[in-house]
Amino acid sequence: MRSIINIVLIVTGVMIFVSGCEKPSELPNYKLGNPVYLTSSTGTVSPTPADSTKTVLTLNWTFPNYATDSANMKYIVDIDTTGRNFSKEVTRTMSKSLSTGFTGRDLNTMLLNYGYAVGKAVKLDMRVTSSYSNNNEQYRSNVIQVSVTPYADPSKLTSENTSVTGTSATSTNHSNTFSWTPSFPGYSGTINYVIQYDSAGKNF
Repeated sequence: MRSIINIVLIVTGVMIFVSGCEKPSELPNYKLGNPVYLTSSTGTVSPTPADSTKTVLTLNWTFPNYATDSANMKYIVDIDTTGRNFSKEVTRTMSKSLSTGFTGRDLNTMLLNYGYAVGKAVKLDMRVTSSYSNNNEQYRSNVIQVSVTPYADPSKLTSENTSVTGTSATSTNHSNTFSWTPSFPGYSGTINYVIQYDSAGKNF
């Protein structure tokens, strides 16, 4: 009986040793992605107030070839004034899409918040940083340059009445209300409003 027990123990030990020496299956080898290539629809943009809600600039980039579904990829568009090396960049984060558009007001607000004057062309650097959605394997694209000229985006003034007739009896009564839309929507600085009035035809 003791011999049988010894044989069983030896066989069991050999089986454990053999199973422990088996080579584990290789982990799947996912290919690395690559930096995207960035292009723009134009190199010069001079929007007007009429372009405030229109797309005046479109950025497109190539597929990064990550080993995952496109829903698990992330793109960060960086924009800053040329020469600052993206130290004060404005960013836009996206997934799935390989392009993004900017309205006239998007670009105008960006430049005004940087402190640039209306009517003066400003060169902007743009790039795209691609990665997995968890920020792994980040790649930066080529840098492109686009010239943008900010524009005046004034208020629109409206009047409650088009004509008012006053009398001594109504001199202390409410006669009219002026209303206006915000100037430079999106601008984060201080905006002052001054109401001017003059006789018609005198150009203030």
